Amino acid sequence: MSSTGIPLSTYFSAIKLRWMIDHHPEVHQAHEDDDLMFGTVDTWLVYVSSYPLVPWQVHANIQSLSGGVEGGLHIIDVTNASRTLLISLKTLQWHPPLLRFFGLKPSILPKIVSSSEVYGKIHANIETPLTGVPIAGICGDQQAALVGNKCLSRGEAKNTYGTGSFVLFNTGEELVRSENGLISTVAFQAGPNAKPIYALEGSIAVAGSAIKWSVIPKLR
Repeated sequence: MSSTGIPLSTYFSAIKLRWMIDHHPEVHQAHEDDDLMFGTVDTWLVYVSSYPLVPWQVHANIQSLSGGVEGGLHIIDVTNASRTLLISLKTLQWHPPLLRFFGLKPSILPKIVSSSEVYGKIHANIETPLTGVPIAGICGDQQAALVGNKCLSRGEAKNTYGTGSFVLFNTGEELVRSENGLISTVAFQAGPNAKPIYALEGSIAVAGSAIKWSVIPKLR
């Protein structure tokens, strides 16, 4: 936790990826051939719907400026990257010792970007009136709730209720380590040149889902 702020757990991405490499031959081979692209949900959504702003942003073996395999951006913002078990919260970069620990190649990883900048534009291949609209913000689930509740300053906190219940406490530019089971995380980074804002998070995995379980007999 000293590097990532989160415990070693199957809840986070790295262990899931390691399991897939170990148990799915096609994933293992793609990893060995540098033909694998890793990311979280935000990575996938941007990848299939975007095209870069300028040609040099396209991956070396891609020639056209279209979405998905024909030129989609392979990126992840700092908040989502902070939940992969693969970055250092201090540097906000992929952490080589963790990549070695999990046996992962750096070539499969998306570029880490801030939570607020123009990454690219929505491509015509998804056939939407939003074609050409800039993609200019990415933020993880609970961090987005923190921002959405305008808890932008140190000392402000939010609690949201859904499947689970999650408290996030803004600690400002200070990376605070908890001695009571809370996790440390990136709250947001408001631009590529902005300093990251950190938070402490307390999580209850089962909240709304328990109520749903209690009122729908077939779930019990």
